[in-house]
Amino acid sequence: MAEVDEKYQWLIEQFDQMMIPVVRSSGFAVEKLKEREITVSMPMGPNTNHVGIMYAGSLFTLIEVAGGVLFSATYPAGVYTLITKGISIRYVKPSMTKTYCHLTISKEEAEAKIKPVDERGRGNWIIDVTAVDENEVEVCRANCNYYALTNKELGKMSL
Repeated sequence: MAEVDEKYQWLIEQFDQMMIPVVRSSGFAVEKLKEREITVSMPMGPNTNHVGIMYAGSLFTLIEVAGGVLFSATYPAGVYTLITKGISIRYVKPSMTKTYCHLTISKEEAEAKIKPVDERGRGNWIIDVTAVDENEVEVCRANCNYYALTNKELGKMSL
């Protein structure tokens, strides 16, 4: 059972309804969701590749979606839209178990990261994400660059 702060239950429901089919079929799950703190997971089952380890694309998906979930658990709903701009990922060790991303961001860091977006209506939101297996062994790490837009700017610019 997921550990979800009551004020974010709506986010879990929305996430379940809007989840991209390939993410849904991967078994991606939110394990923990609190203000500025998330843990997400991906099981081996449908994500096992031809040599018995977790598929690189599944790890990429885990990391990319984890950043989006953290963003949603950090900033007010409906104020921003987040788009993946670029991700640099390094695969460190093969994962042969359920794999996790645990992310937190301090209130001060969150405010500093969103300030340029609030000032310009858009801007980069960059975080580092690590995924670990069930034994807490690091399996991959990534630098994730998302592009955040204030919703008042959405539609006013060409991407």
